[in-house]
Amino acid sequence: MKIVILNGSPRPRGSSSRLLAAFTEGAQAAGHGLTRFDLDRMNIHPCRACYYCEDHDGVCIRRDDMAKVLKSILDAELLVFATPMYYFGMSAQLKTAIDRFFAADGKLRAKRMKSVLIAPAADTDPAVSRGLLAHYEQICQYLRLQDQGRLLALGINEPEDLDGTEFLEAARALGAGLI
Repeated sequence: MKIVILNGSPRPRGSSSRLLAAFTEGAQAAGHGLTRFDLDRMNIHPCRACYYCEDHDGVCIRRDDMAKVLKSILDAELLVFATPMYYFGMSAQLKTAIDRFFAADGKLRAKRMKSVLIAPAADTDPAVSRGLLAHYEQICQYLRLQDQGRLLALGINEPEDLDGTEFLEAARALGAGLI
């Protein structure tokens, strides 16, 4: 299966990256191909809501890295949303990329892709994830994504907080178990 990972973390060696490394290990062991985009290091601008894309077959007026991200997503079968939980939701880096899905809405909806959510959070209260989960579920519903799993790693403030937890193995198992 072709998998595209959208890493919304601004920290190259943060908790999200450690979880993604374990997920990737499991997915590759199962024979899946992966393409990862570290959004914070890319030139991706916010959607201007100009509707240029509607008159230009989904081509955005912005000439930035989002074109190659969307091309990869449209070629994939599964999309991984990875983000640290920031103020009860996803990072700005991931949200900016998702907003740019607008240019390819019709094509994305027609694909009926699969999706996964991976999100570490410093807080230990499961209630902090309600906003993120509601947003993810709405994206899945709108884009007709089939949720294949969610990993909410609560109580993880720093990457080393993952040591001795079940979260790394859960990420590995999530990647290995995709069908």
